[in-house]
Amino acid sequence: MSYLSLEFLLDPSFYYTFGVILLPIALDPSVQSVPAALEYLTHPSLWVAMFCLAAMHVLTFYTPGPPVRKLPLPERMLGRWYLFNAIIIFMLMDGCVGGLKVNPVLSKQYQAMDKRYGFPFGSVEGSAVTVVSLCELLLKGPLCLLLYVLMYRGSRYVDPVAIVVNVLQFYGTVLYLGQELITGMKNLHVDYELRFSFKDLCYFWFAILFANILYLMFPAYLVVRSMRRIVQDVSPDSNYGHLKTH
Repeated sequence: MSYLSLEFLLDPSFYYTFGVILLPIALDPSVQSVPAALEYLTHPSLWVAMFCLAAMHVLTFYTPGPPVRKLPLPERMLGRWYLFNAIIIFMLMDGCVGGLKVNPVLSKQYQAMDKRYGFPFGSVEGSAVTVVSLCELLLKGPLCLLLYVLMYRGSRYVDPVAIVVNVLQFYGTVLYLGQELITGMKNLHVDYELRFSFKDLCYFWFAILFANILYLMFPAYLVVRSMRRIVQDVSPDSNYGHLKTH
């Protein structure tokens, strides 16, 4: 089995998560020159994220422990969904950029999409997104990385951890959107006039509407999926033994 397969280049999760990194080059004129774009792409925060991806590969496939399983394609794609989201979206983008503002270019885009990211750390106005961002950085992201390893090591704890991860994701999305919904959407970039400009498509239709629907519906589906797998596994007349490997 080759663990260095380029299969991920056909995975929607790869293009979704890494596309978010490249999007500021299309949106921000200040980074559209070659030197500025290179400076942005070589920012330490991005290199740390790439290092973490490489480190997770080594940790998962080349460290002692239970033997690595050969997962079917749908499970490999789900594993990459957890991996890429953990490092790129949860820990880098939302946690370090949205919450801690470590990357000026990306922070600028976050604030253009949602003004709450521009308020000082600890302010009441930005409290909801700060809590969500720190939860993603310190809790949800690491749990997703743990889940990725457990999937390949055939652990019986895959589904319980998946339920925790996806419930956190669902609740975090509700908290993020809920504060704005009950206060009149005054901080979000909303395309009320249906202009469908490039910025409207990126900030509202993609980042706010599509992404939040995705992070509500897909985690809900994964919670139900894991609950069904657990029920099937403990059923006396079931031969569904995927959790009994180790």
